[in-house]
Parts: sequence; C-alpha cells; structure tokens
Amino acid sequence: MITSSNNNALIYQLMGDFQKALHYYNTALFLAEKSNQKEMAACLSNIGELYQVRGEFQEAISAYNQALSQTIQSGDMVGKTYVLINLGSLRQVQGKLELALDKYTEALQLADRLGIIDAIIACHNNIGRVKIQFDNFDEALSDFKRGYYLANSLGYLEGKFACVNSIAFVYLKQGNLIKAIPAAKEALKIAEFLNDLEGKAGTLNILAKVYEQQNEIELAISTCKEALELSERLGIIEGKTICHYDIGRLLEKHNLPEEAQISYKKAIRFAKQVGDKTLINLIEQRVSGYMNYGKIIFKKNMERTLTMTIYVQMILMNLIQPCS
Repeated sequence: MITSSNNNALIYQLMGDFQKALHYYNTALFLAEKSNQKEMAACLSNIGELYQVRGEFQEAISAYNQALSQTIQSGDMVGKTYVLINLGSLRQVQGKLELALDKYTEALQLADRLGIIDAIIACHNNIGRVKIQFDNFDEALSDFKRGYYLANSLGYLEGKFACVNSIAFVYLKQGNLIKAIPAAKEALKIAEFLNDLEGKAGTLNILAKVYEQQNEIELAISTCKEALELSERLGIIEGKTICHYDIGRLLEKHNLPEEAQISYKKAIRFAKQVGDKTLINLIEQRVSGYMNYGKIIFKKNMERTLTMTIYVQMILMNLIQPCS
C-alpha cells in the first residue's frame, strides 16, 4: 500500500498536479507511521522534494529535517544519505552554497562507505554544480566526468543523463560549443528515452543558450519557450524563473523591448517565490534599464513635440515661413 501510494504520488507529481501528489504522499506517510520508520523517512523526503519544486522552502526544510531525524533514530544510513542530498539541493537553490557543499560532501562520504552507486554519482554531479557557481569550471568538469564514467559503466541512465547534462553546461560556459552541442544532444536523447520532462526542460535551456551563442536568436527563443511549457506543466518555479529571464534576454537581443520587459517581470515574480536574490537583482537591473530607456525615448518625443509646437506658433505669428 505504501509503495502504491508513493507511485501514484510520483505520477501526479510528474503530471504537475501538486494537490493529488501531496495527497498520495501523505497517505503513504500515514501508512508508514503505523509500520515502518524507514519508510516514514522516505515519505517525508518525497514530500520535501514536492514542496521544493513548488518553491515552498520552509515546508520543504521542515519535511527534510523530519526525515533526517527519522533516519538517525532508526539507524538508516542509506536513507540519511539521500536526505542529505535533498537538503544540499535545497540549500543550493537558495544560494547557500557552503551549506549545500557541506551536505553533499557528508552524503558522498556516507555513499562511498556504504557503496551506494547512484548516490555517489548524484553527489559528484551536485558537488560539480556548486563548483560551477564558484566559477571552478575545471574542477566541476572533473566531478561530472567521474560521475558520468561510473554511470555509463553501470548502464545507469538517470545518473548518466544528470552528468552529461552538466558536462554540456560547463562546455557552454567555457564557450566550447564543439563539445557542448553533442553533450547536450546526448542528454536530450536520454531525457526523452526516460520520459524525464524536468530533465528535458533543463537540457533545452542549455541548447537555447548554444543557439544564442551561434546567433540563431529565433531558434533560441522557440527552444526556451518549449522548456518553459514543460516547466509550467510540471509546476517547477525555478524552471519558470530561468525560462522567463532567458526569453526576456533573447527578446531584448531581437529588438522587442516591450515583450522583453513582460518576460522580465514574470521572471521577477517567480524569482521572489524561489528566493533567488542574485537572480532577482540581475532581472531588476535589466527591467530598470528598460525603464530608463523608456524615459529617454519619452524625453526625446517630448522634445520633438515641444519643438513642433514652437515651430507652429512661429508660423502662426508670421515669424517664419512654413517649409515647402
């Protein structure tokens, strides 16, 4: 019954139906409370992940901390490993990178000791993602490749996808499009095979940036919009934030300032839900730039209107002759 409820919850989560997913996760938790402390931790961790995707971080932290307590009480070190990974992911989304790195490192040490292969791969990938945010691209690439080779040797597609997707992102950041494109296309192919819509949205974002660097702006915009559609379907707040911001930038490059401003404002709204202060500041600077741009245009139009008014008055007063 617990497994069935969790499976139903996951199906609704992937469909973007938050309320039904939460209902089934809570049902699984209720059943686990009567029989299995280890299952309780897994259910609480699932609930935390659901809240995290929604950008409801306080609820997510509460669920993860309860899950962590359950794993410690029951001596479930495997469960503890996965909860630590989830906590690290949450702290990373919040921009608390040192805390995220601490959680990932602790999880990796446990996973190595216990021989939990998928957790080892996840930790290498996540540690690499933090290093990217510290601009340590070479170290990040090394972490991603370790995870990729391990996942590939075991035929573990989920882990392989996560790592090759991250590898594509690093090559993109380094401007190495020759290596970024095949890596991103490999990631997209795996995501589609796994029917991983969230993963696919992330890969599409990378490809959109590749197209942008190739100056294929219209293709970049359409790819970003495809990623946005997936994020909206799944209710992923962070994904919607990034997509709206990227679409705004691309529309700006495409000389569509009014449409760009609409996208930026949507991005700010979602960024505030996520609590990503860095992204909020970045977007607000762009919106502010457009506001100033609008003021300059308005001022020029006013100057032209005033000049025209004075010109007409001078004609009426016979001070000058109209232009023929």
